[in-house]
Amino acid sequence: PRLRRFTSGHPDVDVRISATNTNINLDRSNVDLAIRYCTPESVPPGSKPLFGEDITPVCSPALLRDKSKPLKAGRDLRHHTLIHLDYPAMEKTWFDWDTWLTSFGVPDLKPAAAIHFTQYDQVAQAAIAGQGVALGRLPLLNDLIRTGALVAPFAKQVSGTRGYMVLRSASAGKKAHVT
Repeated sequence: PRLRRFTSGHPDVDVRISATNTNINLDRSNVDLAIRYCTPESVPPGSKPLFGEDITPVCSPALLRDKSKPLKAGRDLRHHTLIHLDYPAMEKTWFDWDTWLTSFGVPDLKPAAAIHFTQYDQVAQAAIAGQGVALGRLPLLNDLIRTGALVAPFAKQVSGTRGYMVLRSASAGKKAHVT
């Protein structure tokens, strides 16, 4: 959401976004900055914390307004489709419905259905479209919650140990636009 403001203020900076799960060598790839999602034990040397992550269910406002399928307590999720994030390299982590449901006190909950996606933007779009309830990664979805595209029906959040780190290549230190 803030990219337009940056590019307007820095028209001489060549901005290239490469969204990948592959860790690249920044200097060999001629990349100034990278954002990595890391476990505490895998934080790259010299990186700086950007932000952590809290998880809470999110859905479309229309889904929340549906009186035939209330979302007032964790057990109410049994009436809804749960949207999952899966991809082949994903290890079992705290970012899954089993972990969240256990922390909410409903470990054996059986949802009405499940949908699985391999990319998180697909998860978010499915929730916005009213296809079910997704696990929202905060602060990644804060703008969508603030604008009302998504709502968080429960106050309960699970704080994760993973976070987002900014890495700077060795050559980037000489560039004025890289701070």
